[in-house]
Amino acid sequence: MQINIDILWEVDSILSYMKTKRLYSILCLLFICTFITSNTLLAQIRQTDTPNSSIQETYQKMKEDLALKDKDDQNGFSVQGHLDLAHWCLQKKLKNLAIKEFILLIEKDPGNEPALNYLNSLDYTFYEGKWMPRSKRQTLAENKFRKLLSQLKSKNEKERISAKEEMDKMDIADKINPLIKYFESADAGTKTSLIQSISKLPPYDLTNVSTVVPFLVKTSLADKNENVKEAAFSSAIKVHKELALHYYGSAVFKTDNTARQEAIDNLNRIPDLTDKEKDFASFYLIATMQKLKLIIYSAKKVDLGEMRTLPLRYEYLPRGIVSQVTIELPTYSRINVSTTISMPMGMTLELAQGQMDPLSKTLGALTGQNFGADYSKWVAWWNKKVTDASGKNKKD
Repeated sequence: MQINIDILWEVDSILSYMKTKRLYSILCLLFICTFITSNTLLAQIRQTDTPNSSIQETYQKMKEDLALKDKDDQNGFSVQGHLDLAHWCLQKKLKNLAIKEFILLIEKDPGNEPALNYLNSLDYTFYEGKWMPRSKRQTLAENKFRKLLSQLKSKNEKERISAKEEMDKMDIADKINPLIKYFESADAGTKTSLIQSISKLPPYDLTNVSTVVPFLVKTSLADKNENVKEAAFSSAIKVHKELALHYYGSAVFKTDNTARQEAIDNLNRIPDLTDKEKDFASFYLIATMQKLKLIIYSAKKVDLGEMRTLPLRYEYLPRGIVSQVTIELPTYSRINVSTTISMPMGMTLELAQGQMDPLSKTLGALTGQNFGADYSKWVAWWNKKVTDASGKNKKD
């Protein structure tokens, strides 16, 4: 390597000046750091998936030898030979070439375990005749779904029928994310059809089930079209009844507007509940009754002489315990005391009172108990049930 003498002279002049400023040591340190960094980068470049000339020659020689082995093999393909080449590529950090060999192995020997394991470790998947990264599959599936969804809106009947047939052929897992993403852009009939198409999702596919069920429950409560809501309810139960029960129970507890009534109704009509599932639903209903009771209780005026328990905070604990503080107003007091409460969004005192009746009826239908809207009796019954179950488990 040739170095320009004039440049060296200039550098020397600069160094001479910097010595007087006590910066020479700093420059040396910077030079050393730059040298180390450049060598590190060179080492990283050498480890990339671009083979150097010697490795390339070796690779081509191994491919030629492998072609001869393939000809000699009775099946026209040397499984072990291609497996050895794939492992050699991995050793030389030629990842892309290794992937090609493993894909070729699977095409010729579909049950090849080492090849399948390696591709699975990279999250590769087989889609429309090709092996590819899952992220690429998701992109292609979304583009296909969006195109078919557009064709479903076509005025041409043949095009709509063809698009529906293609949509039905798509793997359910490929439809879930784009379906949720573009759901609101579809008309009511298309929404119903899409919902029904994902109702066949197997319950053991927990990753997709955990995405689909809350979406279906939300749709069954929030969509403006009754047919869509009914399709969403039926599909949620069909996909995973127990998980749907959880989300409906959660909606009963968390929703503070008119949607709570729909959540209660849906919870009440889930078919064939086991005793365990009924207990699960009862837990949510009693917790909601407690929540409504506190809203109603705290929203009323405190008049002179009355005794009230005002909640500092409320939460549903395993046995329905609420943190409370008791305030007793003396009868001889001349002070008028009143309380105000910030009502949850969408909630009114009248609405909270109106929700107690259907809530208690649903609770009675599930449990066979008849305590009406008497929260204290429901809590006593629940606590006894929990205590009895705990004692039985200890005996067992």
